[in-house]
Amino acid sequence: MQAKPGQADAEAKLPFACLILSASALPGYEVYGAAYHGPPAPLAHDGRVIDTPEVAHAKAAHLAAHAAEAAKATPFGYGDYSDTGKYEDYSGSYETHNLYHGPPAPLAHDGRVLETPEVAHAKAAHLAAHAEQISKLAQVAYADPYPQPHW
Repeated sequence: MQAKPGQADAEAKLPFACLILSASALPGYEVYGAAYHGPPAPLAHDGRVIDTPEVAHAKAAHLAAHAAEAAKATPFGYGDYSDTGKYEDYSGSYETHNLYHGPPAPLAHDGRVLETPEVAHAKAAHLAAHAEQISKLAQVAYADPYPQPHW
């Protein structure tokens, strides 16, 4: 079957036309010109944005309502399981006491935590052992890191 005049030319342009259409159909960045045209935000003397009186009032009302509802709630949240002694045996093994009773950490003048002499000694011993192991590995040639055994 012979192609009609111009049909071969249209068939050659079809993949290119599909490519152009699919590329132009993809969503892309589009500039949106609308901007905020209201009054500027109130600033504190140090440049921070502060609440307007309306926002401060709404925050105070919200926090007051939250505190009122929290005061109505049971002390344990979702259910009142505050029957003393009833469930005490089940939670005894899960109690943790994460209070540190040792001396405070030594601090530098700028507030950083300094190492104690024990920690400095342990760190030096660890780094010396690490350097010793690295020196044993230094004999491995970099050109042939996996030497073949010689039988």
